[in-house]
Amino acid sequence: MKIELIGDKSTWDAFIERSPHGTIFHRWDFLKIVEKYVRYKLYPFGIFDGNELLSVIPFYLSLRGGLKMMLSPPAINMANVPYLGFSMCPEFERLKLSERADLMGRALREVDTGLRRMATNYICIGMNPGLKDVRPFVWDAYETDQQYTYILDLTRPLKEIWDGFDRDCKKNINECMKFPLTFNESEDVGRFCEILKKNLTRDGPTFYHRQDPAYLKELLAAFPDNIKLYFFYNGDEVVGVKMNAGHKKHYISWIGNVAMQKDLNVNEFFYWEMIKKAKSEGYRTFENYGTIDKRLNNFKSKFNPTLEPCFYVVKKDGLYRTVELSYNAVSRVANVPKAIMGNKR
Repeated sequence: MKIELIGDKSTWDAFIERSPHGTIFHRWDFLKIVEKYVRYKLYPFGIFDGNELLSVIPFYLSLRGGLKMMLSPPAINMANVPYLGFSMCPEFERLKLSERADLMGRALREVDTGLRRMATNYICIGMNPGLKDVRPFVWDAYETDQQYTYILDLTRPLKEIWDGFDRDCKKNINECMKFPLTFNESEDVGRFCEILKKNLTRDGPTFYHRQDPAYLKELLAAFPDNIKLYFFYNGDEVVGVKMNAGHKKHYISWIGNVAMQKDLNVNEFFYWEMIKKAKSEGYRTFENYGTIDKRLNNFKSKFNPTLEPCFYVVKKDGLYRTVELSYNAVSRVANVPKAIMGNKR
């Protein structure tokens, strides 16, 4: 096996479309737009067996304090990409468990070898939720951080999905049906970001404060069939905004919120509308990622999704560990808030 950079968009995207783990975030144009606005250099690696492409993994190079860090994806507060990591060949899922672990282990060794040649101090990989076996990473001395995401099965009848919602959720949806609630597709990313900045000020600097609205505008233009921006209304009043992404039968509730009218519980109603829309368009799964925040978790769990594990895996060299320990010691003594040195969410 060998690791090489892939410079051809058609080769890359053709593999992503065939791979069971390829996501909208892995698409070539998405990666290049992230590179442009995050300003980290993109390294689109392929792992080959002879001329056969077995796996791809995109990394972004971040240079910070003399340390070289390879991130897949960049920190979420920079690009709002929840995961990237390995995308394996179509045959991968048809292999026996032991064979899948062996293939992942061999691909990982090639990545490690390539990144060592680049004198990388820190590696962080956010794995697609479809890749849950992280034992090859543990065997290769990676640290693992287990996270979770919510997945709703849309292949079931709509009534069965509705019946799974909790009582409070259904009550709020039924109450909202008495009001003139609608939603429209939009391309007004400037207004979208301003609304979210205004409503999230209490949370301190967020993705919307850091990122140029042009980033989202380019993504909408590059993926008009996949990424959609919605404005939600009560009559003529905007009561929420949301940007979602759909790719290969998987629909993800991506960025934004629908919680601007405090005297009416519109959240559940508009999430229900998005679920129905995704199902009607032929998507088989609906993902609502981000379950760590207790307040958000209480809302997202109302829809009776499946709680799916996903993993971030990290490897640090000796220099990185020394700098990290020194920084932590200084921070404790000086009472300085700890900075995010790597890519933890």
